Amino acid sequence: LVANSVVEALSELVLVDYTASSLKVMCLASLDRLMDYPCAIDHFLGWDAESRGGESPYQHILKLLLSKQTVRVSTAASKLMEKVHIYELLASLQDTTEKLLAHFPL
Repeated sequence: LVANSVVEALSELVLVDYTASSLKVMCLASLDRLMDYPCAIDHFLGWDAESRGGESPYQHILKLLLSKQTVRVSTAASKLMEKVHIYELLASLQDTTEKLLAHFPL
């Protein structure tokens, strides 16, 4: 799904003005399910090698949150971003731990 640009397509679809809010909620729910896989989250954040220049899907969802949306769309987007934020924090913790262990071996 990552290689076929599904993540980008879903994240771009929620930004289109004329997309129905029910479709936006379904796209966000699909993205949320995809975020159960580390490779999909890395791609969503733009951390993987396959990420192209330009805006990442993460930035698309941030734009969505900054625009005026229905409560259902905002709630679904917030839930998705919370999951991604937790992953970011855990990745940062892992990186910091690895650096500390490299400098101060047990």
